Amino acid sequence: QIAGIPTAIHELFKNAHDAYARNAEIDYYQNQNLVVLRDDGIGMTEEDFISKWLTIGTSSKYGVNRKSEYIPEGMAERKLMGEKGIGRLAIASIGRQVVVLTRAERRDGLHDMVVGLIHWSQFEIPDISISDITIPTRTFPLGILPTASDLKSMASELISNLQKLGNRIPKEYFELISKDSELLSFSPEMLFKNLQVQTESNWQKSCCESEGFSSQHDESPVLDGFGKGTHFIIMPCDETLALDVKPNDKSTTELQKILVGFSNSLSDNQEAVLTTKFRLHQGNADPQELIEAGFFNKLDAANGDHFVQGEFDEFGQFKGFVTVYRGEPQQ
Repeated sequence: QIAGIPTAIHELFKNAHDAYARNAEIDYYQNQNLVVLRDDGIGMTEEDFISKWLTIGTSSKYGVNRKSEYIPEGMAERKLMGEKGIGRLAIASIGRQVVVLTRAERRDGLHDMVVGLIHWSQFEIPDISISDITIPTRTFPLGILPTASDLKSMASELISNLQKLGNRIPKEYFELISKDSELLSFSPEMLFKNLQVQTESNWQKSCCESEGFSSQHDESPVLDGFGKGTHFIIMPCDETLALDVKPNDKSTTELQKILVGFSNSLSDNQEAVLTTKFRLHQGNADPQELIEAGFFNKLDAANGDHFVQGEFDEFGQFKGFVTVYRGEPQQ
């Protein structure tokens, strides 16, 4: 059901919307083959992560009682956009190994952070069952993020379980998973701190370029891992992502074709429901924001020659006004 990485990212943005996130940001480090997706939604509890996100066939994934269990204070109820169960498939289509970090906000306050390590190749091994697969998980109290040592411990747990299964694990799978686990030598805390700098820079740039148009934030969004929300660290990511961010003859990428316009940048409602970003990092150059760069804003629209304003009724009939070459509006 996931037709390529741009479609997967689109589904993950919809999941962030359904989680009452105000911001969803993706950073793609092309040279490191690393993708980080962060949102500031209501996150998942440990039970949600294990019993729902990881489990196939739960009723919450098939439209049964499709309503959020918790709506943050001060936020209006949202119509659910994402299809339950697709998030896991979307993440798997972006890369074969992921570290999931999620901290839930519920009526009783903030929960402990839940961290899980998943290598999707385990599910492809023919001679083992689901019960043979280990998904290392850890919990961390508020204000604490996993260290490089924590990730190393989780990777060791994963490899140790494969070793216990012995000859049931084909050599090529064991070598692939072992090689990928060696990539988990970084500190999530440092990674998120560095990314927060990019988030703040991106926000400040957007405010400067808006030329008087209000932002939905009084200050830059915080996606540093210490608050609520869900973050995914995908490494290595699928090689096809590099092709999806490569411009074609018209300087448009496959990713932009699907993601541009996900949010309505022309709405008169200053409080945008969800702000999305996709930054491409290449070497030492400044990151390139692909979504904003490919779409026009209210300032661009104000410079247009023609304007159409109105609405369609339930019969598909348009009622409104059309302005041609800045003349008088015609009904």
